[in-house]
Amino acid sequence: MKPSFQHLGFDTVAGSFLCYWVRSAKFGFHWHYHPEVEISYVVRGRGTRLVGDHTEPFVEGDLLFLGSDLPHTLISDETYHQDGREMEVVVIQFPQEIIAQRSMEIVELGSIGQMLKAGDRGLHFSPETAQSMDGALRQLPELSGFAQYHALLGLLHQLAEA
Repeated sequence: MKPSFQHLGFDTVAGSFLCYWVRSAKFGFHWHYHPEVEISYVVRGRGTRLVGDHTEPFVEGDLLFLGSDLPHTLISDETYHQDGREMEVVVIQFPQEIIAQRSMEIVELGSIGQMLKAGDRGLHFSPETAQSMDGALRQLPELSGFAQYHALLGLLHQLAEA
């Protein structure tokens, strides 16, 4: 099946990146791609994830880094939501360019630039890395302005060093 293009609206948003909670009783099949890089952190839920040509189960605590134009979707297990539980995922999306260009100019951002390149096929971080970043990932959607941008850079640095 061919993935659908998802327009994230960066031509209309006020910030340089998006960061939000997705809460839903169920995640259906929504095979899509977008030019923006994405970090997804599964706080609650389980099911099957499709990333590029790879299919694998996902569980609570999964932390993914998805490169630009990489088709992906999360599909919840039918049994997960039968007792009324909601799926919860923190999603961070940004144009690769806001970091990639600077990572070539600023030495301290070099490891982040390398991670952006390595993420072309997707990265799945260890449960230990995800657990160590749980608080920061949950807090990021609640921040705004410079505090949120600063926290994103810190998060990217931690991921790149993991």
